[in-house]
Amino acid sequence: MIPAPAALAKNIKNAVESDMSIENGNFDVLNSMNPDRRGWVVGDYIEGGTLRKSNVVQVKWARHKKGLKKVSGADLKPDVSTLVILVSGRWKQTFPDESKDIVLSEIGDYVIYTGQEHKAEALEDSCLGIVRWKEA
Repeated sequence: MIPAPAALAKNIKNAVESDMSIENGNFDVLNSMNPDRRGWVVGDYIEGGTLRKSNVVQVKWARHKKGLKKVSGADLKPDVSTLVILVSGRWKQTFPDESKDIVLSEIGDYVIYTGQEHKAEALEDSCLGIVRWKEA
């Protein structure tokens, strides 16, 4: 994981401000405070008292070093959709069952899939936004 820029981490005690109708903060700082969540910043596993607790969607803010390789996980379920959005870097998703490689190389490039076995690789240091939800 690529560490949060030092300028972002200097004010950890103010990582999140919330009045329970509006919340703002910094995902890099939250991730540095909660490394056990592996980048997941919104979802049902987030403790109460925050707008980031959700039973309908999961969001991950991920920074990966060049060369990191990953394989399919929870998103293999046929009723789970995943959206991966490139914020920076270059990222490759390989879908062996479809014989398809997709390279995200421009800011805003995305791939969306449901229940697909896949592999992923950081072709450069990369930052990704990942959204996962269960189909109704």
